Amino acid sequence: IMFKEHVHAHSLVGHLQLALSLNGSTEDAYETFFGISKKVSEHRIIQKSIESNEGGSNFHIKVIPYRNKLFLVLMDGPDKEINEWYELGQKIDEKAVVLFPRKVHDSFIDGMISFSFARKYKDERERWEEIGNSMIAKFQRWEDSSEWNFANKFHLLLAERYFLQDDQKKAFKHYDMAIKASGDHRFLHEEGLANVAAAKCCLHYNKREEG
Repeated sequence: IMFKEHVHAHSLVGHLQLALSLNGSTEDAYETFFGISKKVSEHRIIQKSIESNEGGSNFHIKVIPYRNKLFLVLMDGPDKEINEWYELGQKIDEKAVVLFPRKVHDSFIDGMISFSFARKYKDERERWEEIGNSMIAKFQRWEDSSEWNFANKFHLLLAERYFLQDDQKKAFKHYDMAIKASGDHRFLHEEGLANVAAAKCCLHYNKREEG
């Protein structure tokens, strides 16, 4: 900010806000550094960038932290907010220079959202299930090339699909595989997400004890 590098400053503050939120902090990093509320700042940055002719690396740096917002709201956010950020994410992806690590992150989160919404909104199940299945197909290909990087994500998406299909046995099998792979491969944030997803499945089937 001192050196007028506002593009990079917004990107860094976006990541800082994500870290603060994941740690349970109520601090608003946007208020601290820019004197404007988090929600106003996030939406203003994204909408202005989408509406502008800006592209390439500057656009990527400026808006990509807000794709991470989906990880937060997916943990325990209201459906309206999840859907809002999902739609914004699609617009971002149309303009951003999407590098492979970002494509992996976005595909994983989109798959999780899709199966969650397919369970909740029966009239839109076909649409969301199709999106989820396409994400599974991606991760199946990627897992063939690198089990270490993709196995946990692949198994978690499979678990979510079996949960949707009411196949309790296969769902719990793949939740367990996703949790184990996440821990073994040190994807600790995704291990947390897998545990949250498995817990929701347990509550749905009224399973409150192991086994």
